[in-house]
Amino acid sequence: MLRTRHTITIEQYTDGTFVKGIYTKGSVSGVVNLKCNVQPVTGKQLEFFPEGERKKIRYTAYLNKAHAIGMSDVAFYNGKEMKIFLTNPWIDQGTLSHNEIFLGDKDDK
Repeated sequence: MLRTRHTITIEQYTDGTFVKGIYTKGSVSGVVNLKCNVQPVTGKQLEFFPEGERKKIRYTAYLNKAHAIGMSDVAFYNGKEMKIFLTNPWIDQGTLSHNEIFLGDKDDK
């Protein structure tokens, strides 16, 4: 199943800090809408992740431009808030330069 020309929205956050041993999330520093190709994650791709996180990862998004996206940022796809598990930039690959982002279920703690 190939989903092309979809838009994901990325909320970019500043770095969080630890205050008396408790992590405080950073504030929103910007919102970016990106056109991308979204595909279900494959079993081969899941091998790169720890076993406890494999069942949470749902999609791989491919962007055709380099964007500074961090794992503390939050993605919105199909109206659902998703966690960014990994960003994998493939820069300077000639005509195939792109970013690969793994999206999955957000932890509700």
